[in-house]
Order: sequence, then structure tokens, then C-alpha cells
Amino acid sequence: MIDAQDTVSLVNSAIFSDTLGKGEGGDTNITTGSLTLIEGARISTAAAGQGRAGNIHIHAPESVSVSGSSPQGLLFPGAIILNTTSSGLFASTEEGATGLGGNIVVTTGNLRVFDGGVLSAATSSVSPGGSITVNSNTFDASSGGQLLTTTSGSGKAGDIRLNVRDRLTLSGANTGLLANTEPGSSGKGGSILIDPEIAIIRDGARIAVDSRGRGEGAIFNFKQVL
Repeated sequence: MIDAQDTVSLVNSAIFSDTLGKGEGGDTNITTGSLTLIEGARISTAAAGQGRAGNIHIHAPESVSVSGSSPQGLLFPGAIILNTTSSGLFASTEEGATGLGGNIVVTTGNLRVFDGGVLSAATSSVSPGGSITVNSNTFDASSGGQLLTTTSGSGKAGDIRLNVRDRLTLSGANTGLLANTEPGSSGKGGSILIDPEIAIIRDGARIAVDSRGRGEGAIFNFKQVL
């Protein structure tokens, strides 16, 4: 639990809570004015055994900013997050695990995900993956920023839910909201549910559900699309 009145900033560093056996993983709760993750920094939760993974809860009334990557990754011996280099929030259920995946919940005034930053919930096992929920006034993704849920096993992928009060903006190639099922997987894909006042989607950004016939689709309720 981190409670910082003004800011929390992670630079090429990590906060992670993993469970490798029967025990449940702990939650990660961060309350602050603004949160910044850059240069490959990440907050992650993972299930690699029988225990359920913990959840990630971010409460930052001003802003949350996730951007950039680290070409070398992070060097934490024994950490499950070694193979990823993007800055982001990650919830994973590893191959062979039977514990449920954790959820990511972000509540903020403005969420920005850009320059390759990621919010990701993935399952590689028989267990369902976690979901991503964003509660914000505005949401902006650009320059390869992504929110994605994925299954590469038989477990169902989680959902993406964006409760955006005012404006959602997606811009640039490789940018978007993605709910995927990987080739060779048998799990159902997740759903994407979004309901902003205004949606701006441009320059190759996309909202996509690639479920290979096993997903539950997407629900959009845009009052104005620009």
C-alpha cells in the first residue's frame, strides 16, 4: 500500500506482487495525486501456481501517465516480469497456473498511455485472465499506447471497461484497445465496453476484438465520434 499526497513516479523500476504456489497474492494499492511510469517501469501482479493473483488498484485524482520502454528490460532475479520491456500495468496468469488472474482498476482524472506504454491483462493457462477497468474524465492513447486483454491458453480473456466521462482519444499506428485470442488458444476472447461523451479515433488507431469466433464482442456507445 502506497499513500503519497502529491506524486508517485517509477523510472525503469517495478512494484510487483506474485504468487508462485497455493497462497493468494496480495493486492497493490496506490493512492496519490498523480502517477507516472516511464522507461520500462511497471506495476505487475501474476499467478504462477494454485493461488489467486492479487489486484492492482490505482487512485490518482489528477492523472496517470504510462509511457516508454526499456531496451534491456528489468533485471530482478526470479521476477515473472522479465520478458516485458514496455512501461505499464500488467496482470498475468502464467502457463500451468490454476489460480485466477488479477484485475487492474485505474481511477483518475486523466489517463494517458503513449510511446509504447501498455495496460495488459493476459492468461496463458486454463484459468481466466483479469479485466482492465478505467474510471476517468478523459482517456488518451497515442504513439503505440495500448490497453489489451489476451488469452494464449484455454482460459477466458478478461474484459476492457472504459468508464470515460468526457473524451476518449486514440491516435497513431499500433495504438488502441485490443481484446485478443492468440493462435492455438482455445479460450474465449474478452469484451470491450466503452461509453465516452466524445470519441476521437484517428491516424490508424483502432478498437478491435480478435476472438477467432470465441469472443463476446464489443459494446460502443459514443454520443459523438470525431
